[in-house]
Amino acid sequence: MEVPTLAEFVARRGHRLELVAGRVLFRQGDASRSVYVCLSGRIDLSLTSPSGRELMVARVDGGQVFGELAAIDGAPRSATATASGPTVVAHLGSDEFLTGIESAPHLAVEVVRTMAAHMRRTTERIAARTSENTTERVAHLLIEFAARFGRYTGRADPVVLTITHDELAMWVGTTREAASRSVGELRATGTVTTGRGQVTITDLDGLTDFARTLSR
Repeated sequence: MEVPTLAEFVARRGHRLELVAGRVLFRQGDASRSVYVCLSGRIDLSLTSPSGRELMVARVDGGQVFGELAAIDGAPRSATATASGPTVVAHLGSDEFLTGIESAPHLAVEVVRTMAAHMRRTTERIAARTSENTTERVAHLLIEFAARFGRYTGRADPVVLTITHDELAMWVGTTREAASRSVGELRATGTVTTGRGQVTITDLDGLTDFARTLSR
């Protein structure tokens, strides 16, 4: 008998929902407890800091599960989930989700691994915000996104990332103006180009080398 992955379990048991760009699934502080899997498209998770600044904390693409924390501990949502483009998700109620992982240990293990991966990436970004300058943070974010979300066929080919300067600012914890200046610095190295709503990495090796020099 085939053993489903966590994403397959939520997709098979859950209810399908189609989203337009900008649709909010849930907001930070909400009491909703459903678990979601992104079937296609992309979901951005953000939170508002005590100072009122909006920060991006995670980006979820096809095949990834999110929202499991509130289903497990029953606490309010820790972040806001927004569709960044046309997106399809499936959502499953917390009771059915908890019953499923209680009866299938491999699903429980996958939940722990998923939460650990989210926590690790968030911790790394928080550390970067306190120890790196803005250009360094932007460079490292683009390199990370090239590996996770970029559209390309080989390392030597351009990597196209759908991201705006406003979103970059939210990811690295700075202003739009500061993020734009950093992108300009990277553009001057010849490793990236920009267009409306996107950044294209034309030389991934060069960008990686430049980021290393910023870290010294």
